[in-house]
Amino acid sequence: MSAEDVEIVRRVNAVTSEGDFGAAFQFFDPAIEWVVARQHPNARTLKGHKALAEYQREWQEMLPDVHVQYDRVLDAGIKVIAIGTVRGTGSGSGIDVRVPIAFLITVRDGLISGVEEYLDPAEPLKATGLQG
Repeated sequence: MSAEDVEIVRRVNAVTSEGDFGAAFQFFDPAIEWVVARQHPNARTLKGHKALAEYQREWQEMLPDVHVQYDRVLDAGIKVIAIGTVRGTGSGSGIDVRVPIAFLITVRDGLISGVEEYLDPAEPLKATGLQG
């Protein structure tokens, strides 16, 4: 893992936190595999830009002003860990939603090729040996 890979993850968060999800795709491998958190009601593995775009649309339907903010981005050896919060306002309820989230990210050849999503930020830390 390199400082460049950590920087790629930070750049993705910068563009998505401004609500420009489309701009983030320049950082994703066309064959990206994204594993949705197992606690998610529709947990699954997404493959490719089209599936990832549909997943983003699902989030935007639930939380039209959805934002993911990273509090920490860590070099985890061969992967990058991003820990933060998903926040937004429920489309039907108007309720402010804040959910802790973490991502275990694989970067290859300057593109994000794999993402594993976790609702418990301790899980990717344990998986990579950064937390006992």
